[in-house]
Amino acid sequence: MRVLEQRIDVVFDVYKETSIKDAERANRSAGTGIHFKNIQPGHNIQQWRKLLGSSSNKASLIKFLVEEWKKPQHREKLEGKELYVTCEQLCFKITKEQWEEAPELKSSQEEADTRLLLHALHAAESGYKSVIITAEDTDVMVLCLGMCHKIPSHLFQKCGTKNRTRFLDITTLSRTLGGSVCDSLIGMHAFTGCDTVSAFAGRGR
Repeated sequence: MRVLEQRIDVVFDVYKETSIKDAERANRSAGTGIHFKNIQPGHNIQQWRKLLGSSSNKASLIKFLVEEWKKPQHREKLEGKELYVTCEQLCFKITKEQWEEAPELKSSQEEADTRLLLHALHAAESGYKSVIITAEDTDVMVLCLGMCHKIPSHLFQKCGTKNRTRFLDITTLSRTLGGSVCDSLIGMHAFTGCDTVSAFAGRGR
C-alpha cells in the first residue's frame, strides 16, 4: 500500500500453524520438498515457485526481509519516507534514522486483505488525504467498497501491469453504488467465492 509517496505500508499475510486456510495451503505446497528456516543475504534461490509453495518458507522470507529493511544501509534509501511493515502480528515503523515498533498497528488478522484497511485508516487519521492501495485481488476491492465510508480520506486501488496501470476511485465508486449495495457486496462475495470459502460450482467472482 502506498500513500502519497511519503509513506509506504507493506502488509503481509500471517502464516499460523492452525488456520482456516490449512487445507488450501497444504494442497498448494504438496510435493514442494523445499523448506528454509534461515534465509541469509546472498542466498541464491533457483526455484521460486517451489519456495513460495510452502507457508513456512513464506514466513521465513517475510522475517528475513523485515530484518534486512531495519539495517542502516537499507534505511538510508528511504530518505524522507516512512515505511510501515508487518511481520506476524507486529508492525514496525522504519525511517532513515531509526526503526521502532508501531503498537497501534499490531493485529491478529491473518489476511493482508483485511489488515491493510487498518493501515489505510491509520494513514487517513495521520493526515493523509489520499490513500492508494496496490492490489490485484477482487477481495480487496470489495472490502474497500464496504469499509471506505469509515476511512476519512480518498481511497484508490492501483492495479494492472507496469505498462497498463489503472487507478480505481474506490471512494467515488462507493458513493455511486450507495451504502446498502456496498454493505451487501461483502456478504455476497463471501458466498460466491473469496479466499476462505469455495466458490459455487461453475460461478466465478
